[in-house]
Amino acid sequence: MTKIKLCGLRRECDIMYANELLPDYIGFVFAESKRKVTKENAAQLSLELSNKIKTVWNKVKWYFHINSHSFLMY
Repeated sequence: MTKIKLCGLRRECDIMYANELLPDYIGFVFAESKRKVTKENAAQLSLELSNKIKTVWNKVKWYFHINSHSFLMY
């Protein structure tokens, strides 16, 4: 089964759209990028996220994803 992940969320309105779309996962960018967020900002945004959506930033170890611009924690 195909899973959907939205990455690069950084604003409250991004979280609102994610809550409407209900992807399987969302991700935050911590590398240098115009989409970069701090861990504190990502934690705050996560509080607004539907419990039906899994975050991929708060797991055990860092993992480079796709183009090394977004970091995921698994």
